[in-house]
Amino acid sequence: MRKTNRIIVVVFILLVGTLMTGCQKTEKPDPNVVSKYSDAEFQKMMTAVNAGDYAKFSENFDGPMKQAMNEEKFKDFASKVKTNLGEYQSSIFTGTDKAQQYTRAFYNVTFSLEKNPVQFTVVFSEQGGKILVSGLFSTSPKLK
Repeated sequence: MRKTNRIIVVVFILLVGTLMTGCQKTEKPDPNVVSKYSDAEFQKMMTAVNAGDYAKFSENFDGPMKQAMNEEKFKDFASKVKTNLGEYQSSIFTGTDKAQQYTRAFYNVTFSLEKNPVQFTVVFSEQGGKILVSGLFSTSPKLK
């Protein structure tokens, strides 16, 4: 009986702890602040895709992003973008949120061969007082 009570208490404590961490407020980033740095960075990255310029594209990547998107993978990505979507033309910042230590910026992007805007997400992190790119994602099935 004592062992059962201890197990129930431990399970209860774990359950309450889990619920409490799930209910923590997440700080919503100010869209005006985020768009000030993300707009320039995203536009630079997309014009670098048009130009095939990996150095410019990866200029503000963090370490893991540089490993995930090395020059060879960049060439493949840029080729898929140009072949399937066309040249980058413009982008509109649509919002932001925060997930753990990462800030995400969302864009609707216009390309020369695509009728509808393509959604992109750029993930940023702050390291040593500098804002770096930690991820780049698109919902387009043409880039898979």
